[in-house]
Amino acid sequence: MITDNKIKTYLQVNFIKFFFYIFVIAIGLFSLYSLVPLLTGVITAFIISYLINPIVGYFERQQIQRIWVIISIFIAVFFIIAGLIFITIEFFPSQKSMAEIQSKTITNLSILKDDLKIKYPIINWDELNDGLIDKIKSSFNLTDTIPKIISNISGVFSLLIVIPFTVFFFLLNEREIRKWLLSFIPNKYFEMSLITLREVDNIFGSYIRGTLLESLVIGILTSLGWYVCGFQLGTAIITGSIAGLANAIPYVGPLFGAILGVSLYVLNLIPIDNVSIFGLSPSIIKILIVVAITQVLDQIIKPAILGKSVNLHPLIVILGIMAGSNLFGFVGMLAAIPVIAIIKVVISTLHKQLKEFGFLSETIFSVITQNVSESKGSHKG
Repeated sequence: MITDNKIKTYLQVNFIKFFFYIFVIAIGLFSLYSLVPLLTGVITAFIISYLINPIVGYFERQQIQRIWVIISIFIAVFFIIAGLIFITIEFFPSQKSMAEIQSKTITNLSILKDDLKIKYPIINWDELNDGLIDKIKSSFNLTDTIPKIISNISGVFSLLIVIPFTVFFFLLNEREIRKWLLSFIPNKYFEMSLITLREVDNIFGSYIRGTLLESLVIGILTSLGWYVCGFQLGTAIITGSIAGLANAIPYVGPLFGAILGVSLYVLNLIPIDNVSIFGLSPSIIKILIVVAITQVLDQIIKPAILGKSVNLHPLIVILGIMAGSNLFGFVGMLAAIPVIAIIKVVISTLHKQLKEFGFLSETIFSVITQNVSESKGSHKG
């Protein structure tokens, strides 16, 4: 028979253990938060390595040495990035062009303000317009902008060093890293851990690769659509790529795509129309139509590509995106959904496996239940 003293001792010991674990976890989370910039680079490198590793494995099975495959991929990526930088530099306006864009933008805002004052007189459009103009002038002022860019170069440069070297290390030593991680798993949990890791690999792989394919499709469609709307080719490619990347973030991405298109209209990067349809310029209507079409297609493409790999409540998704943004910025927003999905899979899989292996049979709840039933039996006697 289990006595009350045994239960009290059991509760006290587990109570102390519980708060000790909470304390250790809190210290660990605080330490991780202080290393957020470095962790952002490591997480990015891990995701890149995870995506590239199947390609490396394929060519390695074709009797090509792993290191030469990795070096070839790095060279190809270097030329792709160099080409994108060249396109961006060609697209980026000169100081003279920026002055013209600034002047036209301020003029467009003034025209828009006058139109809105007539339609919605209750709002103080003059104050909003003055605030926007001040922001635009400061944004276009290279004297103020360049020092800000230079101040961030050290952080960007460190990431540009950390990410490639970490990716190279992960890819080159993939087997050794996997063996090293598995060595920490006790033998009695080994089979259960392998099952859990296999489930995590399935959901993470399907989500990341599916999202990448989905973003590529949406990026191409958006670029084509904006080019048809009158965007210059360079503008269409760059902004379409940004919209495709943003589309990987649920709920936030589509809104960002619409805001980006309208902002380009305000910045006078597409032709201005004097004709108004339902109070809107035809150019803006075209942009909104393109955004609407891409989002409808996205709702068709997303289930086909991702399937039911991630089944999360919308509220959990939004809270996860907000938390990821606060902790790791844009990378955190991208990684929030797969991380939450992985945590969900790990918990459910571990719970199922622990029940099958009998590790959940002797919990404090079963001890208390057993004692209560025995106490009732003694009272009846």
